[in-house]
Amino acid sequence: LVQGTGLPRLSQLSLGSNSFTDAAAHALAGSELLGRLRRLELQRNQITLDGALAIARSPRLAPETKVSLSRYPFSAIAQQQILEALGKRLQ
Repeated sequence: LVQGTGLPRLSQLSLGSNSFTDAAAHALAGSELLGRLRRLELQRNQITLDGALAIARSPRLAPETKVSLSRYPFSAIAQQQILEALGKRLQ
């Protein structure tokens, strides 16, 4: 899936409650697929700040992509880092 082949028109990806990990986040962050997405839902998974920032800071993440990272127990400092990286894209 993260290779981005086979689903050329995919623009929304919901991976909520899916055991999505930091390793998966890093793979997605480096994927061409990330650049095509306009909505990415990652709520209720197993990523840490490392995985969240990998996606948020990826040069492949399009400026108009909305990212949902709700339902994570991030600290206030981590939340601020994610907000700074995503800005208005954070949902």
